[in-house]
Amino acid sequence: PPPPPPPVIDRIPPQILNVRTINITQTSATVLWDTSEPADGQLELCGTYYRCGQNTPLMPDLIVAHRIDLSGLTPYTTYYYWVNSKDGDGNLRILGYFIFRTARGNNSPYPPPPPFDDKEPIISNVQITNITPFSATVTWDTDRPADTQLGFCYLLVFCQLNNFDSNLSTPHVVNLFSLRPNKRYYFQVGSQDSDGGLGRSTIFLFKTPRALEILNIQVVNTTQNTATVAWDTTYPATSKVQFCRFTVFCYSSTLETSDLVINHVVNISGLKSNTKYNYYAVSRGAVGESRSSYFQSFKTD
Repeated sequence: PPPPPPPVIDRIPPQILNVRTINITQTSATVLWDTSEPADGQLELCGTYYRCGQNTPLMPDLIVAHRIDLSGLTPYTTYYYWVNSKDGDGNLRILGYFIFRTARGNNSPYPPPPPFDDKEPIISNVQITNITPFSATVTWDTDRPADTQLGFCYLLVFCQLNNFDSNLSTPHVVNLFSLRPNKRYYFQVGSQDSDGGLGRSTIFLFKTPRALEILNIQVVNTTQNTATVAWDTTYPATSKVQFCRFTVFCYSSTLETSDLVINHVVNISGLKSNTKYNYYAVSRGAVGESRSSYFQSFKTD
């Protein structure tokens, strides 16, 4: 009889979902996130959008709902962080960066805020999440119902606010599109209430990541007639695998999926046993940007 198939080894890292920052004070904050499977948790916390290797203590318990409380922070300071989670098989996922700013302290070196004016909404908890090469999400809160405005800034001085939503609410969300990869953006948010009082935030900065890239491509399982290819992309994109016996005239391919995902898994069937195949992965983002990996190879059982 043929030998039993080798055990299936999990090589796919957990997905990191619903990252958010809550309970922000002058010197502390709490970061929450979920994972698609039980995993540990750790944060890399930096003062810029460049990774710095400064990690929080590892939370070793394998769980799906994660919480890390940060303390000893500097008042009125912008922090950038990356979320790290590793499953029980050692597959590590890193997602980021995310941004938050601590509250202003009494001894802040920055100019004091203007005297309280009850005619202007108070803006707080400005956060930038879901940053991709072409988009980002900005959220904030106001102490009273107000509209939703945001504007990009030039020379760090002139910020022209544009109205994104005229409905009055206290939580505010602006989804930014048509951004450019690997570019810094300075922006300011504003909210105007029903009495005409307009509140403005200070100026914030975020940087979009590089354009679409294919990372960590590997064959995670093979049989006599099938193979499974997995890879990651820097932002959600489609999945397709081009495969062939020879690298010249490589026309065989799987169907391209319509789902836009970061973690890609594609099954190839109808292969010949004990045969070497060449393959490469293809992913295409929502805005049409397409990337292909280099040729790699595998051999069926």
